[in-house]
Amino acid sequence: MEKLFKYRMAGVREYWIVDPEKQRIMVYWFEHDVVEQYDFGTDIPVGIYEGFHINLLL
Repeated sequence: MEKLFKYRMAGVREYWIVDPEKQRIMVYWFEHDVVEQYDFGTDIPVGIYEGFHINLLL
């Protein structure tokens, strides 16, 4: 949580945590105070680039 706080205070707009063991991605959109969870194989919108998505496969 400390790292998230530091990144947010430094002006980072979006922060992803990728957990390959659980095949899960947590996306923190600091500008909108939103946290979303996605599974591998799902199209994940990149909030800082309109219309851009990433799909992680293991």
